[in-house]
Amino acid sequence: MSKKKKGNVIQLRPSQQSPENYIKTQARNLPVYECLVNNDWQEMGIANIIVARRHTTGNVTFGIYLVDLYCLGLKDTFYQFNVDTLEYEELPHRHGKWEKCEYPLAHNIIYGAIAFAEDYGFEPAKEFKVS
Repeated sequence: MSKKKKGNVIQLRPSQQSPENYIKTQARNLPVYECLVNNDWQEMGIANIIVARRHTTGNVTFGIYLVDLYCLGLKDTFYQFNVDTLEYEELPHRHGKWEKCEYPLAHNIIYGAIAFAEDYGFEPAKEFKVS
């Protein structure tokens, strides 16, 4: 083999995105699996919301949102990426009583509270940029 001849670089595996990048760029294309809200959110003025989306593999990516409806807006949020369905199904049963809701209601609670709070100078939790 000639010393001048250089070999081609072959990528063996396609580069994978980080969970954060995937959520920011592609998660909204996944179908909504379910949305849940705590059953006493209207009386308490605090909503805990889960928005879960299902991957083609059957796994679930979901966000959890803690929303103060009366003042602070989105107080806290986090997400889990590509979780096994059985593991996801255990989550709501460990944390209070939930009821299913339609995606537009979950969306409106979250974004409505953010808009209301911003009128009073409160910003949403910084993790919201991903979740």
